[in-house]
Amino acid sequence: MELHGWKGERVNCQFLVWSSGKEEQVTINANGFSNGNFKINKDCISISVMKYILTDEFINERSTSCGPRDKDKVPAHL
Repeated sequence: MELHGWKGERVNCQFLVWSSGKEEQVTINANGFSNGNFKINKDCISISVMKYILTDEFINERSTSCGPRDKDKVPAHL
């Protein structure tokens, strides 16, 4: 992923880590960034984790995503 920003400007990015299993040992580390001339130390980087996303229309009975679903056939996801 490549990010661009002006001096003093904040830049953001998002990564998705997903598993259908029960992976409980996921580690994310940031070691800093550099472009050869300048460096951003890891102390200036923050990592936030979204633990879950609540949705009402993620998957439908045809196993296709992001569409209307029959609430009696497919339960809400958490």
